[in-house]
Amino acid sequence: MARREAEFALSTLKVWRNRMRQRRELSGLDNRALKDIGISRFDAALEAAKPFWKA
Repeated sequence: MARREAEFALSTLKVWRNRMRQRRELSGLDNRALKDIGISRFDAALEAAKPFWKA
């Protein structure tokens, strides 16, 4: 039981870390890159402002 909980906790931490990294990278993109992926500066800022625990 404890092992399963530890694995779940580790998995959750990995997801959160990934979200933080992706949002940091998204906030660093220039307008041309955002246009290439179809995201406005406003939408990028909204996504980057989300807490790491929110999908």
